[in-house]
Amino acid sequence: MSSISVLILDIQPIIRDAVRQMLRVSQTALNIVQSDSVRYASKLVREQQFDMIISDVELVDGSGIDFIRRTRKAGYRGKVLFLSSNDLPFYSKVAKEVGANGYVSKRETSAHIQDSIWTTYRGFSVFNDKQAGANKMPVLSQRESVVYGYLMKGYSNKKISELLSLSAKTVSTYKSRILEKYNASSIIEVMELKHVI
Repeated sequence: MSSISVLILDIQPIIRDAVRQMLRVSQTALNIVQSDSVRYASKLVREQQFDMIISDVELVDGSGIDFIRRTRKAGYRGKVLFLSSNDLPFYSKVAKEVGANGYVSKRETSAHIQDSIWTTYRGFSVFNDKQAGANKMPVLSQRESVVYGYLMKGYSNKKISELLSLSAKTVSTYKSRILEKYNASSIIEVMELKHVI
C-alpha cells in the first residue's frame, strides 16, 4: 500500500495531535507533517507532494483560507478539508469558493471528524448544510470574510494589515464594507448581531 501524505495546519498542538491520531487509527501508511504557520506551510507545499491538507481558517501568521486560495492557484490538486471552530455559514461558503473539498466544525464528535477526513480524501465533498439563518446573513467576499474573522477576535486594523500583508487603509475599507453589509455602526454591534442571526 502506498503511503498517504497529509499536511495538518492548526494553531493548537493538541488539535494537530488529535487529527494525527484519528488518521493513524484508520491508516498506518502515512506521512504526516504538522505546522501552525502559513509561511512554513507554503514552503512545505512547494517542496513536497501532499495528498491532503487539513487546515484551520486562521493560523499564527495569516489566513488558512488565503493560503489555500494561493495554493490552489499555484496548481495544488490534492484534497483540502477545513477543520475549524468558526461555525458561521459563510466560512463554509468561502471555503468552497477557494477550492476546499470540505469544511467541518471542531465541535463535531471525533467520529464525525474522522469520517469527514476520509470521506474528503476519497473524493467526496463534506460541507455542513445546517444553513439555519444563512439567508439572513450578509454575503461577504473572500477577503472580507478573512478580515471579519480577525475583527471578531478583537485584532486591530494594524495587526490585520500585518497578517494579510495589506495596507491599514485597505483593511479599514474592508471593515467599512463589513459594517455596511451588517448595517452596523461598530464591530461590537456586529458581534452582538452574530449571536442573534
